[in-house]
Amino acid sequence: MQRFLYRPAESWAELGSEVRGWKAEHPGLSVIAFVAEADAGKVGVLQEVFRDTGVPLHGAIFPEVIFRGVFKPLGAVLLLMPHGPPARLLALSGGAGGRADGAEASAAAIRDWVEGSVRDDGEPTLFLVFDALVPDIETVLGHLYERLGRRVHYMGVNAGSETFQPIPCLFDPERLTDRAVLAILLPPSAHAVLEHCYASRGRSILATSTEGNQIHSIDGRPAFQVYQEMVAQEYGAQIDEGNFYQYAIHYPFGITLATGEVLVRIPVALGENGAVICVGEVPANSVLTLLDQPVVDSRETVRSLVTRMDTPTEEAEVLHFYCAGRRLHLAEEAATELSMLGEQLGGSGPSGAVSLGEIGPSSRSRLPRFHNATLIVSYV
Repeated sequence: MQRFLYRPAESWAELGSEVRGWKAEHPGLSVIAFVAEADAGKVGVLQEVFRDTGVPLHGAIFPEVIFRGVFKPLGAVLLLMPHGPPARLLALSGGAGGRADGAEASAAAIRDWVEGSVRDDGEPTLFLVFDALVPDIETVLGHLYERLGRRVHYMGVNAGSETFQPIPCLFDPERLTDRAVLAILLPPSAHAVLEHCYASRGRSILATSTEGNQIHSIDGRPAFQVYQEMVAQEYGAQIDEGNFYQYAIHYPFGITLATGEVLVRIPVALGENGAVICVGEVPANSVLTLLDQPVVDSRETVRSLVTRMDTPTEEAEVLHFYCAGRRLHLAEEAATELSMLGEQLGGSGPSGAVSLGEIGPSSRSRLPRFHNATLIVSYV
């Protein structure tokens, strides 16, 4: 059975007979859909088809989709799951401030669903798709690990608009919503491998005041002012409010962990009073560095991913997510990197979507972390 299919939006209304054929062959079938942002307004067509056929559907909207190792700005990639895994679209608690009690409640909701859905067939992979505008994902993941620990593997991505404006981006046959998470229990073999190969520039600064994914001050001064100065001094680039996103993707922050690993945080917008808004939380008093303007080592990135992946089963396909910020930074080289990954993995090529943040274990533990700028791969 071909697991990944690409369908342009113009064909969605005609999918009914095809879906019924899949269901006849695999009665337990469910479908996971990755939809390109440009076709977000047509998701209702997909929902109607799957309501009519009675096949479970869960999906998300991403800046672009990926099919067989090629970026596609339109259409949908459908992942057919012959033995439909447990899946649920869950509303999240908490507001824009990323309050701790809201994050705890969100983690508890995910935990309760997982515990009621886990089958006795090894450690499943908990695949989470968040709305990218949820401001406290790292905190949710921390509470979730406290509650579930190593009973599951962790993998996930962020969905939504690359404009970072709010849109309903998560759906099932009945709902299209935002401020939510799609949770799917994939088989144990689906655990994630991530890599970015960004390196620290060297100079350290302190995020002295933060709130969720906003950095209010660095070294006691307005964050944007310090960021402007550092980028100008170290790279000679002039960043202002008008060109912020266009340039900031090239100069991300790194958070240095106690293990020596570096989490990438890409600035995407400006907040009030000189705050810098990132994809992903930045804890108060985090030690930050400006990361080397990559010249990313694509060969090393791909090599690291491929050597850390398990040997696939004969029928396994590669599920892949590619960070939107990384793609903007690398421009035309992103397609080369994606092609290189496909060549190294073999088979028919990776399929998935362009993501707005990635979730996976650190390379030195199974603790789930929220990442930017990574490539994430998994066998499904």
